Amino acid sequence: PLATFLRAADLARHEEDSPPRPNTQVRPRGLYRQALDLDPNSEAAFAGLRELLEENAAHGVLAEALAARVAVARNPFEITSLRLARAELLAGPLHDTPGAKAELETILQKEPHHARALARLSDLEYEDGAFGVAGELYLRRAVGERAPEVLREVLLRLGRIYTRHVPDGKRAIGAYARVLQTEPENHEALAALSDLYAAAGDVKNALAVTEALTRVEPEPARRLAALIR
Repeated sequence: PLATFLRAADLARHEEDSPPRPNTQVRPRGLYRQALDLDPNSEAAFAGLRELLEENAAHGVLAEALAARVAVARNPFEITSLRLARAELLAGPLHDTPGAKAELETILQKEPHHARALARLSDLEYEDGAFGVAGELYLRRAVGERAPEVLREVLLRLGRIYTRHVPDGKRAIGAYARVLQTEPENHEALAALSDLYAAAGDVKNALAVTEALTRVEPEPARRLAALIR
């Protein structure tokens, strides 16, 4: 019976597939669902249903289908992939940020250093204004991130969080100082460190970064302020 439903679904799909139009593939969708009713673990039935829902941009139904698959899947890698896909739907077209965060947090409970989940959750928290939580997540990302451009953005966001939103001079200095290790002339890092070192009374480091800032500052008024400092 399962093979019959799958074959019927494939045939119905090709009959209605010239060319595919949104919301026209109700019959094959129903057949794939019947196949899943017979065998909830059927990979072929789920793959067919998922593809149809993606083609028709049926985001809400697809999110439900992904959740149903998570409930029966046994492969941990598949479960993680399904949760990531569901999180993207929830955070994007379905506008359910709390739901997306819940999926990502579930992944991180089992895989604390999962790069993709960590990256997406940290960005969601930052965009949501949960800067304390975002800061802790970005700190975790900074430990394992190897891509230079991505690491730079993570460190800059850490610096902004700990200077503008959750003041912590030590963490802010640490983040901006790491930016300068790979980009010695990064304007944002130099300007922030000039302020941070001066506020901390660290004259030696304040002098070094402020001198470097005067060499890269394009705005005359700000360059003059740096020279006076």
